[in-house]
Amino acid sequence: MRLRNFFFVWWAILASIGFASCAVPYSCSGGEAERITIMSWNTQLFFDPYENGSEYAEFTGAKTRWSAEKYGTRLDRLREILYLAGETGGKGPKGLPEIVVLQEIENRTVLEDLCNRIGGNNRFVSSIFVDPEKGTAFGTGILSRLPVIEVRAHTIDSGGVRVRPTMHCVFDCGGTRLHVFAVHWKSKGGSLESTAVRAAQEAQLAGLMASVIEAEPFALVVACGDFNQQSEEFTLLGEYASVWDSGFSQTFGPQGSYYYQGNWERIDNCFLSESLTDGDGWDFQEFTLLCEGPLLTEGAVPYRYEVFSGNGYSDHLPLLIGIKRM
Repeated sequence: MRLRNFFFVWWAILASIGFASCAVPYSCSGGEAERITIMSWNTQLFFDPYENGSEYAEFTGAKTRWSAEKYGTRLDRLREILYLAGETGGKGPKGLPEIVVLQEIENRTVLEDLCNRIGGNNRFVSSIFVDPEKGTAFGTGILSRLPVIEVRAHTIDSGGVRVRPTMHCVFDCGGTRLHVFAVHWKSKGGSLESTAVRAAQEAQLAGLMASVIEAEPFALVVACGDFNQQSEEFTLLGEYASVWDSGFSQTFGPQGSYYYQGNWERIDNCFLSESLTDGDGWDFQEFTLLCEGPLLTEGAVPYRYEVFSGNGYSDHLPLLIGIKRM
């Protein structure tokens, strides 16, 4: 199929915001608001235990090994990694990142069940999920401890190819607007068609980011997620700082977030507006690739989840960035 005449459409989906219970609402006036962490992670096929027809084959049918018990275990492991990210980001052993962007989440139920497993005073105050196109197995979910100002979803005319929408969430960051674009682009699949779709998705995202920056020159803008392409494959987004180019280096261990056919790939990424790198106001401070014990196999590759055994976490590693008020 030839893809042609791409055009972009958007719609507001404010009704997609669900509020999780929180013992103490997050306040941007306290010292904690001087530093904010954002986590992005492809959780690898995170389905709930109920069949609705869009699940992958190994998660459905009479012979499946998928179960409510295994689902509960996966939720506990996801909570474990959120606490790990919080502690890594300086929030303490039971702390959490301010914003968590999760790819390959089946539906809102997963986010609600996860929130119900998180106790204490550091809970997320809101969860955001935009239903993907009918027939699509999963979408992107966002959990936040910051007040949510606005949510929009943007999609493209992809010529009949199923794509996940780009989520655009605006958060109140102590009086400054923080725009987070969350993406999960079309997988490669080895076809020219998928390449054309990702090119259209990049053009859309670049246009959206430029529009925000033109309207709000001092706004903070972050675009993160699973882009399904390497740094050298970007064209329009090349004008923005990528966290992989921010001094990231490891003398050993993972050199990317995804391991494929014997090579590390950096298909998970985070792009930052100039307002986050200009040394004024809120500024990008650090990038961490979460690759501690439970996330890696003994062979030092991502500990992917296997339905049959119930073992593992994900075939991707999480990204964690920190921004600080200067």
